[in-house]
Amino acid sequence: GIDSIKRVEILGAMRESFPQLPQFSPEELGELRTLQQIVDYMQSRSGGETGAIVALATPEPVAVTAAPPIVAASAPPIVATPAPTAPASTGSNINADALKQLADALLRIIDEKTGYPVEMLELSMDMEADLGIDSIKRVEILGAMRESFPHLPQFSPEELGELRTLQQIVDYMEVASRQASPFDAASSPEGSLDAAQDAVISDGLPALMTLNTQGIERRIVQLRRLTTPDFLEFSVSGEVCLVTDDGTAATSTLTKALAAEGWQVVTLSLPHALIPANVHLNGAARVQLDDMSEESVQNALTQITKRYGAIGAFIYLSPLRTGSLFSETDKALVKFAFLMAKHLKPHLTQRNATTVRPCFITLARLDGALGTSVEADYGVITGGLFGLVKTLSLEWDRVFCRAVDVHPDSTSEQVAAYILAEMHDPNRLLTEVAYGTRGRTTLVAQLNGVH
Repeated sequence: GIDSIKRVEILGAMRESFPQLPQFSPEELGELRTLQQIVDYMQSRSGGETGAIVALATPEPVAVTAAPPIVAASAPPIVATPAPTAPASTGSNINADALKQLADALLRIIDEKTGYPVEMLELSMDMEADLGIDSIKRVEILGAMRESFPHLPQFSPEELGELRTLQQIVDYMEVASRQASPFDAASSPEGSLDAAQDAVISDGLPALMTLNTQGIERRIVQLRRLTTPDFLEFSVSGEVCLVTDDGTAATSTLTKALAAEGWQVVTLSLPHALIPANVHLNGAARVQLDDMSEESVQNALTQITKRYGAIGAFIYLSPLRTGSLFSETDKALVKFAFLMAKHLKPHLTQRNATTVRPCFITLARLDGALGTSVEADYGVITGGLFGLVKTLSLEWDRVFCRAVDVHPDSTSEQVAAYILAEMHDPNRLLTEVAYGTRGRTTLVAQLNGVH
């Protein structure tokens, strides 16, 4: 007859008795019915060693020996040395920042757990009288807060039961977080973080510490739908558009579409050990790389400019997944994209951006959702392309940079259409776009329901 509230009190008392136990997941514990199942679960979470909990609960016998006789001696006077204190203004700023972070997180979690919009919540509200939050929902909210702020100590149900308003809860957590941490990372700029990371508490667990975030906010990344991009007209007068061959019909379809716009398209074929020979490229201008070395990349670019002219755009087509989660093939291909960026810099950044539009575009085949689809199966190393493109977009202000992710099931015609649409997008503030089951999307950082 133990209800969920009493269960939380019991499990909280267990963690107080055995501090080495990790924070329990309410969902997992909800499936445990018998006392034996709970004991076994705690045993496995404490490290899995037989008798670990019993050993921790039972102190080792201590040998008692006779104490040596006390000899009176003149001792030097003890001089109390005042502990160093941080400037008052610094502590005030730290507390203010901590309070704001805790308050923002609490409002966001209440929004998620209850459906109350953040904009209608106020810290002066009473959780029970104003919001109708019962004790079970309160436990869920406080559990989510500890997940967001792992340095917070285990809360006492009795103490928390006396806190009525949201402001009281935030103040309580801020004080508890400072009392729980033996280190103040912001009070000593040099060495304090290293000291905190190296310290351990008596049972061998890492010591708790409060990190100074330097004002950097932690936000949730989510997909946002985009409209069809506008179409920017720009002149093309025979400049070379270099396209890497991904071994599929998409390369041929894309090169034909680019040629129709006036580009002089040259395909760059990678070693056949990485990308098989493409039977769809009959008659297309093509340069073959013998290996993936930096020297081969340099030689290929020199050969292309001498034979075909100045390079005005580069499009990297990532092949379909061929390996494991951390594939060596994917690693070699991403490294190749970085080498291309290094040696294409003088070709693209020195172009006259008023008459042509120099472009650096990459296409990946993750999940069509920029890696946010949990059911997708893709190699994560290819995600490095998006970091590369976002960096180039900041450093190459004259070059249009765009990273595109398409669903692996996209057809060759769709791939070509997506790239052309992004290539002509006038929006220079956007750097990464996906095309998948949700349409055209991008990633945004969200905090408290506001993008």
